[in-house]
Amino acid sequence: SLWSPRAKFNQHPRNTVRWKPRPGLSMFNRTGFYRPKVGATKMKWQFSVPYVREVDSLYHYPAVSQVSGKTIDWYADEPQDGYEAVHIYGENTLELKGMPLGKTPEYVQERLRRFFGKFGPVQHCRCEPHPLDPYQCEGTAYVTFRDKAAAMKALRAPLKFPASLHDKVISMRHLDSDKTNDPMYLEKAKFWDRQLISLARQLHVQLLSNEEYRGVGKAFSLVDRGLWEHEMVELPRPDFADPHCAEAMALQSPWGR
Repeated sequence: SLWSPRAKFNQHPRNTVRWKPRPGLSMFNRTGFYRPKVGATKMKWQFSVPYVREVDSLYHYPAVSQVSGKTIDWYADEPQDGYEAVHIYGENTLELKGMPLGKTPEYVQERLRRFFGKFGPVQHCRCEPHPLDPYQCEGTAYVTFRDKAAAMKALRAPLKFPASLHDKVISMRHLDSDKTNDPMYLEKAKFWDRQLISLARQLHVQLLSNEEYRGVGKAFSLVDRGLWEHEMVELPRPDFADPHCAEAMALQSPWGR
């Protein structure tokens, strides 16, 4: 009933949700604590005013964290420096970002222990579970070594998961020294390998297409003459006196650009 004692005298602070002044003299519009409707949930929470950044205020700078990329609540949040994991896992800890989904944290932790165990003794290996699905990895992991030398050696090693784990390339950061690895190392290595193979093919074609080079070779000081970093033009086919000789038949592979 609307006139029950519980609905009529529900003004104790522990039964309130927020302070909401209302003008008027009637029982339901008087100024005071907000009274929930009859039949509403009894779960209470502390109401907080949403943070609004003041314009041109030195007390609210910067607006976005340079560590996490999230908006800073200067009223309620505690200051964070991005090194909270050092106090939890230790100084010789690597922070791994970009961990694959679809596997349990225990499975990923075992894979990480097998990989980093060859660099030194691993004390702790923690893979953060997803807040909405504890059976999947959230994307962040921490690996703690016994000494700093092993941690720095592991930091220089590129870590790339296989196709079964979505070909993930992991970004690593040493929490104590803030040193990071180069997650693009593998792609850069593939690029320079292709460049080296391209230059070797062009030099091979030059040596076969020139009679003088075919006999005595090409001077070392002139090796770079006529070579391109990218094969942007059609390579000339070498001329042989006998087009059906063994060398000519061995060069029947397609010519790249």
